[in-house]
Amino acid sequence: MSEAVLNPDTDSDAPESVPESLDAAPTKQGFFLSDWWLFGSMALCSAAALIVSFVLSVDAWLLAKEPDTVLSCDVNSWMSCGSVAKTWQATLVGFPNAYWGILFETVVLCVAIAKLMGSQFSRLFMFFLQGFYTFAIVFALWLFYQSAFVIHIFCPLCLVITVTTIMEWFDLFRVNIRDKGLYLPASWRPALEKAVSYNLDMLAAFLMLVGLAMVIVINYGQYFFR
Repeated sequence: MSEAVLNPDTDSDAPESVPESLDAAPTKQGFFLSDWWLFGSMALCSAAALIVSFVLSVDAWLLAKEPDTVLSCDVNSWMSCGSVAKTWQATLVGFPNAYWGILFETVVLCVAIAKLMGSQFSRLFMFFLQGFYTFAIVFALWLFYQSAFVIHIFCPLCLVITVTTIMEWFDLFRVNIRDKGLYLPASWRPALEKAVSYNLDMLAAFLMLVGLAMVIVINYGQYFFR
């Protein structure tokens, strides 16, 4: 009786190749895609913004106690934390906006430190975190618009928070594109991953910051040396 010859190419018991899941995280390549760079940047930015938020919270308390208090960041007539703090935009929901800063920055700082220490978060958590911080960046840009075109006065410390919020949002976006943390259509992923690999997101963040700086220079440059 002849033995049956098993053909490795046709044998039904041979394991079939399994395609890589679309949800699997891409290979981490390059320093600017590393956890140390991304979460280190987020930790530093959020820590700086948290300190500024605490300072603004104390300033709001001082102004509530004595409205004529001159703050350390009251530079001139168009660059004054105190003047901005007395507008309705500074207490949009009934309390100082600095309290929102404490909330947002504490969350991001805790997540960044946890990731640097090796913690892992679910895809759903990172998706909601991106949404949470999208609200923060929209709010920061709205306040910048109000300062530039409605109030015509800037708060220097608020500008620090605007800059750090933009940097943190793009760091988080880069993390979520790298790790597929966003629930995006599969057809969008290759283009976004390629854009991140070429650092186009970092370029977008840089151009946004330059754009905000140009708004200040064009509209208020005449007052710089007065």
